[in-house]
Amino acid sequence: MSYLVLARKWRPQTFEEVIGQEHITRTLARAIENGRIAHAYLFTGPRGVGKTTTARIIAKALNCQSSDKPTPHPCNKCTSCVEITEGRSPDVLEIDGASHRGIEDARELQTNIQYAPVGRYKVVIIDEVHMLTREAFNALLKTLEEPPANVVFVFATTEPDKVPLTIISRCQRFDFRRVPPKLIAQHIKKIAEKEGFEITDEAAEFLAIRADGAVRDALSMLDQIFAFQPKRIELDTITNLLGVVPVQAFQKIALTVGSKNPAGALAELEHLLDSGIDPVQVARGLLEHFRNALIAKTGAMEKDYPNFELYSQIAEKFSLQDLLRIMRVVGDAYMRVRRSDTPRYILEETLIYLSLLDEVKDIAELIKLAQSGAAVSGGTQPKAASSGELFNRTADAKKHIEIPKDIAPQREQLPDDPAQRFLAVLRDMHKALATVLGKTEIILDDTRLLVKFSEGMENVREELLANSAQMDLIRKAAILAFGPDIEVELSKGGEERKSPVRESAPVDGKIAQILDLFDAKLEE
Repeated sequence: MSYLVLARKWRPQTFEEVIGQEHITRTLARAIENGRIAHAYLFTGPRGVGKTTTARIIAKALNCQSSDKPTPHPCNKCTSCVEITEGRSPDVLEIDGASHRGIEDARELQTNIQYAPVGRYKVVIIDEVHMLTREAFNALLKTLEEPPANVVFVFATTEPDKVPLTIISRCQRFDFRRVPPKLIAQHIKKIAEKEGFEITDEAAEFLAIRADGAVRDALSMLDQIFAFQPKRIELDTITNLLGVVPVQAFQKIALTVGSKNPAGALAELEHLLDSGIDPVQVARGLLEHFRNALIAKTGAMEKDYPNFELYSQIAEKFSLQDLLRIMRVVGDAYMRVRRSDTPRYILEETLIYLSLLDEVKDIAELIKLAQSGAAVSGGTQPKAASSGELFNRTADAKKHIEIPKDIAPQREQLPDDPAQRFLAVLRDMHKALATVLGKTEIILDDTRLLVKFSEGMENVREELLANSAQMDLIRKAAILAFGPDIEVELSKGGEERKSPVRESAPVDGKIAQILDLFDAKLEE
């Protein structure tokens, strides 16, 4: 007997052996047990998840000779079950919709189903039914609505949106799901053990993820690995034989990107490409890797998901907003790489761009920090103190203010008016703060610079007194403008200074800080 590939050798023969589709197999088994057998079923879902296999199991369940009626547990030993398993049962018509898609094929089918079945039911399985022509579908409508006794139709398709609604409405529809990687990995280990091979958990999980929910794809890759006859199947064995990139390689790239190290990212990329890895595979792997890190960051990834710790480690390096941006950039790069004649250049450009991305800042958080004074001071807001307490510490405050040794030439270029002189220096250091103090009355009294705030700006004065960083800026500006012996005092009273350009309402200190944060200004 010729060799059977694993996908055929280990095809499920009962409802219980179908993995990952319990919501369907339980419903069908219960319906057969209770005699509630529909005349038409529509199985939809991605490739390799068990649609055609389940259709054959239905045929066995309806015709198994071990019971005097349809049974949800076919024996797989009687003549009917064996013939269906081997694909030679006269009661099962399995048709390929892609090659038998015309109206003549539909008419021939109508003729064949008129004959009585050998067993209990005649089962018609049409795979890829969406490939039938419109005329063929129309020819089946009447037969499908009122089929002959003891005839059951099972339609399987990967594209249900191409099946006419008139057909769908006459069927019981079952949507097959992608099989979770955890179940596929367990299935792989079980088959490997029965075939006499040893496979590590890491290798089985990698194959399961690579299969993308399709059990048949996983078994096809496993078959290729078995052909190499390794004594022990490890991750390195799989990556070398299948020419795929191990997830650890993408982890290294992600870590270099998170560390803002473009040279390291390019070195990892060069290592992969020089190993003969297809650039499209690299781009696809990056997209999948950052996608998994994104899911891990949201907390939606289950802890038993393969390589959960690895993806969690990557997620810690980035914020949720950063991962969303990275996904968009890598997704766009993946599409460009597939169409480009120079895919390597695109990958290099993408990794450099990702390595130089600034971290996303939440604008609401920035405004909150600005309102609290932390955005300017870079730390926590100190406890408010009275003006007397602050100026008693003026001498100590001067100790940590860095003043150029020779500032005389700079002073000669400043305006003669004390207020304008002080504001000109402060404006170069902090535009928003100079704008605020420009609304006050500034008087130079010998060695004291008096800044008088109007009653409407009392809250601004209190915030400035409580913010040591801004007070240091004011003192430094005063020293640069008038010399090291100058003292600064913020006091109440005095009339509000009018702008030399136009009159406007005083700018609140919080708003001024936000304006400075974004280098903006208010306009009427």
